[in-house]
Amino acid sequence: MGMIVVLVARLHEIVPGLALLRPGLILTTVGFGSLWARSSLRRRSTALRDPTVRAVILLLLWSSCTIPFALWPGLAVESWQAVLLGSVLVTAMLLLPPTQKSVSRIVAALVTATGFYSVALLVWGKERVAERKELGAMLDPNDIATLLAMTFPFAIGFALRASGRIRTVAVLAAGLLVVGVTATGSRGGTIAIVVGSLVYGLSLPGSRKFLVILALIAGGAFAWRFAPPTYRARMEAVFRGEQDYNYTEYGGRKQIWARAVLYFAEHPFLGVGVGNFPTAEGEHLKALGIRGKWSAPHNAYVQAFVELGAPGGLIFLWLIFLTVRRAARYWSPSTAAAAGRPHRPELLASACAFAMGAVFLSLAYSYTLFALLGIVALSDPPAAGGRARVQGAAGFRGSPSRRSPVAGRGRMSSPPGPGTPSHGSPDSPPRVAG
Repeated sequence: MGMIVVLVARLHEIVPGLALLRPGLILTTVGFGSLWARSSLRRRSTALRDPTVRAVILLLLWSSCTIPFALWPGLAVESWQAVLLGSVLVTAMLLLPPTQKSVSRIVAALVTATGFYSVALLVWGKERVAERKELGAMLDPNDIATLLAMTFPFAIGFALRASGRIRTVAVLAAGLLVVGVTATGSRGGTIAIVVGSLVYGLSLPGSRKFLVILALIAGGAFAWRFAPPTYRARMEAVFRGEQDYNYTEYGGRKQIWARAVLYFAEHPFLGVGVGNFPTAEGEHLKALGIRGKWSAPHNAYVQAFVELGAPGGLIFLWLIFLTVRRAARYWSPSTAAAAGRPHRPELLASACAFAMGAVFLSLAYSYTLFALLGIVALSDPPAAGGRARVQGAAGFRGSPSRRSPVAGRGRMSSPPGPGTPSHGSPDSPPRVAG
């Protein structure tokens, strides 16, 4: 849970100076080492055979191959550390017992931590241009918005399945996440949270679908009413189809993506190097003989293909497709019930929210992505004999091995719970998102 709180939610950045203690490195080393030591050989083997883990390891290996050929190898090494830590995070999740209890604990940590982060953002966040707030050194407003948008469906899932205080906390957290997105002023994050909400709402049966969608609309209207005026103006411009700097200026997304085609054509196989898109921008400016901003790609898909070449870009696309496909098994109530799976629409909703946010932001190696990959993979246990098989607490040394009473039907064995870049250390992932 500590890795989720620190690597993903960045809660330690709320306390000035705490990052100097390198909590990300400490928790990752100790946490993963402890899980690995406690896991049986069977559990380790199962985790390493998981298709998501294999794809993540392939991304890790391929991104390392780009380092010697990168435009700026030193920056590539720093950026690669985020891929390494993200791979460790995903593998660590898969070392946990594949039960709904494990999934619920991870999701609870994510929802709670991001809820606290939203409060800190509103209270202590620093305003950038146009009343856009940010908190800490590593996540810019757009990064924060996408993290909150990806987490929002998990908070809704908790709220609808829990009761009592847990439901109250989940509803409060969901509201804070929405308000947090408006505080960032991120249009990409807003579109992401809307997409995630729609995917979640449309999955519900009968009257619950309309009630939840109405509740989401009411909550959105409330957040809109109290959102900063500049945020409302930015979103109204999107609704009207106005063309701003993203369409007309050299540093706008349209022209950046057009230049990305040139960078990919020059380095189609190994790319410009992991984390080196801004360096390619600098080289292009130098060739033109002008000075200007070394821009991030502002698109995770463009980022993966330009920085890692065609093979790396295809690996990234496969990771997104694999995650969406696995999450989709739990989206429809009838389909999930027929396969003996629990109904968990938040998995697909969060995956779609991230996939949409990735269209506008440089998130190819973000911890937000790796957290999503791990949660979906842990929620979708491996199959045996063509049918899903889930263990209870088995797989950990010191725990009695027992077969799940519903093994072979794909259900969880425990009761369902609420369900320009500069840094590359575990505590400082590359800041290339825009």
